[in-house]
Amino acid sequence: MGRDNIASVQLMQGNETITLTDDEDIEQAVNVVKVLSFRFGEASGGPADTTCTFNLRDGSKIEIGANNDTIFKNSKQYVGVNDSCRLFGNLMQAIFFPETLQDEKLYN
Repeated sequence: MGRDNIASVQLMQGNETITLTDDEDIEQAVNVVKVLSFRFGEASGGPADTTCTFNLRDGSKIEIGANNDTIFKNSKQYVGVNDSCRLFGNLMQAIFFPETLQDEKLYN
């Protein structure tokens, strides 16, 4: 996913939602999503705790999210491996939702 194709990114974590339009913020969101790794198999499912919606310049969207052990991409579910889901959630929280860190870490 090339940065140049992305117009904005909407991040949702818990009941917080922010929209990124700054180039550096968007690039950071793209880089955090790259930590996610998966394998095929039966995912645990459930709701995503953190979701990134990439709004592309052509009007389409790519939605990527995760909870403790499941990755969601455009309504499909994948099994997260190597704690990548927790890393993704913690990085998103630390970078884009730092005020919620005072309460507690989303992923322990």
